[in-house]
Amino acid sequence: MPQVYDLPDAQRARARRHLEKMGVELVCGEMLSRVENGCAYTASGRCVEAETLVWCGGAHADPDAVEWGLEFDNSGRLIVGQDLKISGHDAVYAIGDVAAFRDPADNRVLPMLAQFAIREAEQAADNILAEARGLAPEPFVPNMHGEFVSIGPRWGVGWMFGLNVSGRPAIIMKRLTYVLYWLQVGSFRLAWSRTRQMLAMHK
Repeated sequence: MPQVYDLPDAQRARARRHLEKMGVELVCGEMLSRVENGCAYTASGRCVEAETLVWCGGAHADPDAVEWGLEFDNSGRLIVGQDLKISGHDAVYAIGDVAAFRDPADNRVLPMLAQFAIREAEQAADNILAEARGLAPEPFVPNMHGEFVSIGPRWGVGWMFGLNVSGRPAIIMKRLTYVLYWLQVGSFRLAWSRTRQMLAMHK
């Protein structure tokens, strides 16, 4: 069954309603063409007046990856097989944002999310150990656990394990994912330090 990589439609609608209550004007389905004289112009020629512009262009793979002499896709990410090995190089693994891993369920390249990168790292480590013991590497099985989006410091939307969550509970869950990430990549000391900083910022 194909995975959900983005917010479900119901959560998108909740987010939109909350933003509109905050006085935010949403312009969807139009490309930004240029910005000048206090106007953000869409491709249709519409001027959206704005004193401040924040451009969020999304994540991008390491630009140096295309210079490594390895096969890459049109986004600049290295093409890997189901075992996370780079195409044509049996002794080289690629994981995280630099790897273009296709989900076997729908053939879509996985989005650049920490939850995938961490599990890919674990699988790659297990495969390297397996090969050192004379065993065949196992395929990576992606599993999206959820996604949360902050809309202001005390409100958010998201989902986890098929359950939609909104409002303050979504913010709490989003912050808990940070804590779990810090524990996974660092230590209890790092998680405690970052958690204190996060709580101080949102008092």
